[in-house]
Amino acid sequence: MESNETLKGFYSRVGLECVKTPGVGHFNVFSRESCSLVTPYSRRDYYKISLIIGKGKLNYADKWIYVDQPALLFSNPVIPYSWEAENTDQRGFFCLFTDEFVHEANRLGNLQDSRLFKIGGTPVFFVNEEQQETVADIFIKMTNEIQSDYLHKYDMLRAYLHLLIHETMKMQPAESFEPYQNASQRIASLFMELLERQFPIDSPERFLKL
Repeated sequence: MESNETLKGFYSRVGLECVKTPGVGHFNVFSRESCSLVTPYSRRDYYKISLIIGKGKLNYADKWIYVDQPALLFSNPVIPYSWEAENTDQRGFFCLFTDEFVHEANRLGNLQDSRLFKIGGTPVFFVNEEQQETVADIFIKMTNEIQSDYLHKYDMLRAYLHLLIHETMKMQPAESFEPYQNASQRIASLFMELLERQFPIDSPERFLKL
């Protein structure tokens, strides 16, 4: 079974020092030009929203989709996924954040119950030119804000995240996912991961109490 990628593991993989945001959970935003062309198939311990400008293949749970036009990707800590870029021309942005960051103001509710992040939902939204411009502008504002010295910048970043989610909820999700030939293995792996998350056992000495 694939291990989870932690925030520390992510920063190590991309060659950056993990940024601490004490008291507000974690949030950061990046340009996709600096990301790796292939990401490992695994769950993450964080949420991630990506504006993908570039071609590639997204493997998501028991299915996959070919991304050949600008798209938004919403990933959560429950569903494993990987990205395989078709070429080096990869642009766009992505932000990653934790439950603690969102629940600091309790504005977005339970993300895993929303149609953007929920299990069984469609995580990819292809965007037209106007939508791409709107979304890119939000990411640019996030990038500028996180570099600022404004005392309440994380409240601003949370507001931009809220705006990004609502802008996407007005869009139609992609419907061109393809199943894997070995879909049963992917489904079994996903089920075991969900079971493990629902009933975690940290050590053999810690028994599950019903």
